[in-house]
Amino acid sequence: MEKPDTLARDLFQLFLKGRNREFFPHIRKDYFERNLRNGQVLYELDGTGRPIGLIVWKQYRRSGPGQVGERGDIELCQIAVDPECQQTGIGKMLFKRLEELAREKHAKRIGLSVRESNSGACRFYEKMGMKITGRKMWNEQGKPLPGLIYQISLDTADEPSSIKEL
Repeated sequence: MEKPDTLARDLFQLFLKGRNREFFPHIRKDYFERNLRNGQVLYELDGTGRPIGLIVWKQYRRSGPGQVGERGDIELCQIAVDPECQQTGIGKMLFKRLEELAREKHAKRIGLSVRESNSGACRFYEKMGMKITGRKMWNEQGKPLPGLIYQISLDTADEPSSIKEL
C-alpha cells in the first residue's frame, strides 16, 4: 500500500490525464489528500501499484440547494480512468463498487451532475442504468454551461419521478 501523500499525488496525476483539467481547473492534489483521509475515494491499481481508475464520492448529511440528491444519498463527484485502460471494464467495476458502498451506507440513490456536452460520460452513466432526472446550469467565465443530473435508484420502488432544475 502506498503512503497517503504518494497515493494522493498519483491519483491527482491520473485525474489530470484526459480532459479533466479542462473540466475541473480548480481541483488540486489536496482535494485527493482530503478525500483519501475521509475514506471517500475508490480506486483501482494495476499490477505495479499505479492507479488506473478512481471515483471520489460523498454522502449528503442534509438536503440542500444545488445537490444532486437528498439526505443520505451518495454523490459521485469525480470519476477517472486512465485513457490507456478505458473500455476495459474498470469504470464499470468502480461504479459497481460505489453501488455496493452506497447500499452499505443505506443510501437510496446515487446521483451526479455532468456537462451536457460530455457525451462519452453521459453514455457511460446511461449504460450503468442511470437516468436523467434534472438539469443544471453552470457559469464558467461568464458563459452558461448546461449540465444534466443523473440518478440511479438503489431501491427499484423509489425511482426518480420528475425532472428538476438546479
